[in-house]
Amino acid sequence: MIEKIMAAADCFGQWYQKLLKSCFFLSAIAVILFQPSYFTQLPVLDKVYDVLQILAGLCIGICYLAEIVRKRRINPIVALVAVYYGILILSTLLNQGDMKGILLRSANFVIICMMLDLIAVYNPKGLISSLLIVLEAMVYLNLVTILIFPEGLYASDYFSAYWFLGYKNQMINVMLPAACFGMIRYHMETEGKLEKNWKAWIRAFILILTTVLSAVLVHSGASILITGAMLIFWLFQGCFVDKLFNFRNYLILNILLFFVIVIFRMQNLFAFLIEDILHKNLTLTGRTVIWDRTLELIGEKPILGHGVPFYEDRKLQYAIETKWINKAAGLHAHDRFLETLYRGGIVLLIHYLAILLTTNHYLMKFRKLKGAKIIAFTLFVYLTGMITEFYDFSPMFFGLMTLSCYCDRFESAGMKDAENGTEGSI
Repeated sequence: MIEKIMAAADCFGQWYQKLLKSCFFLSAIAVILFQPSYFTQLPVLDKVYDVLQILAGLCIGICYLAEIVRKRRINPIVALVAVYYGILILSTLLNQGDMKGILLRSANFVIICMMLDLIAVYNPKGLISSLLIVLEAMVYLNLVTILIFPEGLYASDYFSAYWFLGYKNQMINVMLPAACFGMIRYHMETEGKLEKNWKAWIRAFILILTTVLSAVLVHSGASILITGAMLIFWLFQGCFVDKLFNFRNYLILNILLFFVIVIFRMQNLFAFLIEDILHKNLTLTGRTVIWDRTLELIGEKPILGHGVPFYEDRKLQYAIETKWINKAAGLHAHDRFLETLYRGGIVLLIHYLAILLTTNHYLMKFRKLKGAKIIAFTLFVYLTGMITEFYDFSPMFFGLMTLSCYCDRFESAGMKDAENGTEGSI
């Protein structure tokens, strides 16, 4: 019986391996799984997306299970992410929270990690190319909506201005991965070649510059810092030596910043940055008040947390409204570590740290490779932004961690093209 299952899995595996080599198929999957925020405002299109995402999820899930049967292996980060969301679902169930919301979000994020893991094995260059062309298009469309509708493309009960990629602080969830893939794509095009590929360099530069411009136009302080840091990294990446600029050091620095700013409230050390550049007060626009209330709520349920509550319930838990904080400010803790503790308690926090440490293992293993340096820095600025924000819809946060396992494949894919004298088609 086992031999028949293995034979069927091998036969199926040969079929989907051919499918995964199609950039059109990969781009179509990316379009389906990365739904722009604006499309959720169009009822008919939103329902079409729901159906397509279910079908895409089933397709990827079946292929991934077949891969596990064939290879008898599973990416440890994908496994950890799946358990992470399992804990979050359990906590939400026990607290009678928003089960529909967390189930849909969890399925989407885990499926994306599975997709990245599956395709990176067989077609790493096609994966980066397909993701780049989709996310790149979304970044440019978002800029167009910002320029045409400076006051916002649409509004909601919580905020008055949203654009193609949503609210200003959440745009980074697409812009940052797009910039990352633009950089990786450039290095895959130039790896092993004597001459610089200026076409690929300019393409990446314009993309990163667009993310900076978008952040500036919508006045998102955290996004300006993040995209600005990516631009500096792109222009001066030769100065980022791996002995100092590596994920281990980035992670240590991020944890130190969490304690300095969120726990010990020593943000006066960064007064120039906060007040003169970000144009915020030293309460970080009232975030210190939210952090205090979040810590109180964490103390009420420290083991498994509160789960993911409905929006109205979360607002009642906080009941905060000051001259700095609008009625929607209490929808999250404005910090990744605090939000993790709030939602899943100590259990979820330990699991989250396990994901970070596993990612650190791979990025330190490949730290001399350009792909690893890019992913490590991207995750660093992402995590830094999460000191004062919680990016709720961030599928590529764990997705980038999943890709950290394949930095050597990105390098070898570029070398293979150089040996064959070929360039990418996208």
